[in-house]
Amino acid sequence: MGRNVTGGATGGGGGGSGGTFDAVATGALTTGDTVVLNSDGTVSVIGLINNVGAAATAATGVMNYNSTIYIPSKNTIVCSFTSNTAPYQSYVIAGTVSGSTITFGTATAVGNGGNENQIGQHSVAWDEANQTIHVVWYDNNTGYAYMSASALSGTTITKQGMMTISPAAGSAVWDVVFDASSGHIIVPVWQYSALSLRAFSYAGGTSYSTISTLSSVPSVGTASITYCPVENVYLLTGSSSTSVTAFTYDGSTFTLGTTVDVGLGTVVYNVVADPVNGGFMAVNGSTASVCTLVGTTITVANTAVAIAPAAAGSYFLQSIVADPINNRFLAYSSAGTTTAHSIVEIIRTGNTLTVGAKFDTNAVSQVLTHNPDSGEVITTGASGTSWKAQSFKYPVSNYKSLIGVSESTTADAGVATVSTLGAV
Repeated sequence: MGRNVTGGATGGGGGGSGGTFDAVATGALTTGDTVVLNSDGTVSVIGLINNVGAAATAATGVMNYNSTIYIPSKNTIVCSFTSNTAPYQSYVIAGTVSGSTITFGTATAVGNGGNENQIGQHSVAWDEANQTIHVVWYDNNTGYAYMSASALSGTTITKQGMMTISPAAGSAVWDVVFDASSGHIIVPVWQYSALSLRAFSYAGGTSYSTISTLSSVPSVGTASITYCPVENVYLLTGSSSTSVTAFTYDGSTFTLGTTVDVGLGTVVYNVVADPVNGGFMAVNGSTASVCTLVGTTITVANTAVAIAPAAAGSYFLQSIVADPINNRFLAYSSAGTTTAHSIVEIIRTGNTLTVGAKFDTNAVSQVLTHNPDSGEVITTGASGTSWKAQSFKYPVSNYKSLIGVSESTTADAGVATVSTLGAV
């Protein structure tokens, strides 16, 4: 989009100040709003999240236990879920992201092929080395946990193979991660009230191999894994624990670090790594704490604080993603100000957390994934009897080149007059 620039605002290197220019507004503007110039030539209110994508239906019927990842190399989201209607199977679906539009392919069954009634939690991981989707789940019918491998081409998913990853019945599994250093897949398996860490290699086709198993893991219930890129350390959290355990994996051996109560007072609901400052944030739904990492030693860096809403309406924080470009976190909340759902901005300054912008969504959005290249947040979740995905975009700091003040009240997509304050 072109823009008409007059006075001191000019194209090229640095920005001037004191001039005005006209630009298309992304989101509504009010006279006096502080705005930024986006990479596409539009202007938007600084700090606010802007909805630019309509919800796209991935599948119909009630879907449970969905897990979503974003694959930067393919500009594609991949979601795994369990059908709540016959034949009650495990499915995976892929959607390409173009601007604010998500286009889904067809859901592919990746499970046993029979009636897998009472399937539990799902998780999905992308294996960049083998260009493969790995999905784990457990089946209350058989009592076993499973992992499947599938090839991805565009939005077409083709199941390659499957293996049982629990030694006996009575197991559960909640998470799976791909370890880029070793090329292995790591899964925490809950078995008869005991937790183990298991690493598998994958050589294509149906060929999974067990590489390593660590059985002496603190019993935290069914577990989730978070990778901390600054420290190259993993975090283990459980469904029945107030603590977080750090560990490393060198391609053949798991090494446990400290297990620390992170001070939330209740079970840790979510852990998200801070890829800019290091360490991580732990959340129990409405309270959060910041923790630092030195090797595998965890230290609680602040007293747990209540994450109060930026506007009226109580909410429960659920899925959380880091936004490293803007040095913040974005969380899905189960309540908004005008709708039942919202995205909340959480800002870390040192070891202090504060709440920033809050944006109400128009569809149920249970799981967030972040595209660091385009600055989009993609949400997935059930909406009535359909499972939908929606794309959101917000100003991204390293794309901004100019900051100014709106001289007019302008509707979304209208032309606004902006007086410039300078470059950023």
